[in-house]
Formats: sequence, C-alpha cells, structure tokens
Amino acid sequence: MKTCTRCQKTKHLDQFTKRAASKCGYAAACTECLNRGKRIDYLINPEPSIERAHKNMKLRRQDQIFKRAWKQWGRAKRLGRVPSWISFAKDMLPRYYELFKDVDPATITVDHIIPFNGYYVSGLHVPNNLQLLTISENAKKGNDFFAYKPK
Repeated sequence: MKTCTRCQKTKHLDQFTKRAASKCGYAAACTECLNRGKRIDYLINPEPSIERAHKNMKLRRQDQIFKRAWKQWGRAKRLGRVPSWISFAKDMLPRYYELFKDVDPATITVDHIIPFNGYYVSGLHVPNNLQLLTISENAKKGNDFFAYKPK
C-alpha cells in the first residue's frame, strides 16, 4: 500500500507505475492522477503531444520488425483470430523483438505454430503461438499443423 501524493488516497501498488529512480520503485502519484494530468496538459496545449505522436509514428514506419508485426496483427484481426485479452503493444510487439533479436528479418519469416486456417485445428494470434522459420520451411509446412515439425 502506498499513498498518492496528488489525491492523498492510500492505494495498492498495482495502481502506481514503476519508477526505478524512486526509493520504493514506484511513482509518487497514482496512475489515475498521472493520466488526469496528461489529459489536462493535452487540452491546454495539444501541439506537443501531437508532434510527439507523429514523430513516433515516423520512426515506427521505418522499423522493419514493427511493420511486419503490425501487418500480421491487422491480418489476424480481420480474420478474427486475436483474443480480446491480447494487446499489440504490450504482448505482441515485445515478442516480435524477442524473436528477431539475433536474426536478419529479411531471411526469416514469423510463422504460427498452429495455423489460422488449418485443416484439423485453428490457432490464434498470441505470443506463444509464434515461431521463426525460413521461407522454405514455412512453405513446406503450409497451413497444416501435423505436416511439418521444425527441429
């Protein structure tokens, strides 16, 4: 339990963001108060927030891993293969960066272990259903869950 410095209410630690610079490891103000302050700042002067969002989007568009993850996310959403509890930024994007950590993205593809539209079973677009395969291995596997087992 911790007391928020802005609203003076005692709240559980999961209602505070983590902050390595503070002694206890959490921010002084609760997440609700921080978000309220950000909304007020945006309403008073929206230009810095909009500029920051545009700058971040330009950087993301140049990032090959982000582009690949976003494209597969969109396809999975259209097919209805993304559960409601999965978030792109919190769940999927870190998994893509983890997969491509030591690999050249041009020679490898991200494959679903259990395919979206397999004959026997149909998988979901979730972090633990992703694997890296070469293009030829992925072509051999196709949409069949039982046809090809990578080493």
